[in-house]
Amino acid sequence: MFLKKNSPKIHASPHAQGGFTIVESLLAIFVVGILLVAIGPVLGFSAATRFQARRIELGSQAGRSYLEALRSRSIPPPFIATSSTPEEALRNVPVPTGTTLNCDANSYCTTPAQTSTSSFFCVDGNNDGKCTNDQFNDFIIQASGVQRPSNPPITDNVLRADRGYFLGIRVYRADGFKPGSAFQRSTDTIRAQAKLTTGGLGNRNAPIMEFTTEITTSSTSYSDICRRLGGCQ
Repeated sequence: MFLKKNSPKIHASPHAQGGFTIVESLLAIFVVGILLVAIGPVLGFSAATRFQARRIELGSQAGRSYLEALRSRSIPPPFIATSSTPEEALRNVPVPTGTTLNCDANSYCTTPAQTSTSSFFCVDGNNDGKCTNDQFNDFIIQASGVQRPSNPPITDNVLRADRGYFLGIRVYRADGFKPGSAFQRSTDTIRAQAKLTTGGLGNRNAPIMEFTTEITTSSTSYSDICRRLGGCQ
């Protein structure tokens, strides 16, 4: 069977392969925009938390490195005060009050200056030779040494260190030493340590870590240990 020559031909509709209309494109853009707005805060929170976790890791490493350097006597001891209740004295060490920094790398700071309760040590994380308040991985360690009084009193700090002492450490972010800063510390009822999760840059005035320990040396005698513990029977 054959079609006649004058039979009408079937043509495809010109709209069968047409693109999206302007309205459809605008609707797609609108939907994508809503999704981005919905997941944007989640992505930002996740990035900030990873950033803060890295900062806490670096600060903790700085504190441990300082402690090991003290124990190996590769750096001088901090200022060692005397108190009949050394544990209580360490808990009540005042927070830093300086808002500027003058600190050479891996040494004690000139500013903030040493006080009757604390020395301040620079951990130069970016290896530029100093600690500054505009660097992510520079840290300032507030170190406080305390031992019980002796008779006769020992005035030389190195000799005090030879007898052993209680040590308190707080690790602060170097970028917290700016005008208007109000540093924090933990108390018996309030924990002020920096949090791992944060939706922004974190609290630059809270310590990265806080801990107390005991420092002994090869020259520490049995009587020194007894004296540090409050006396032996």
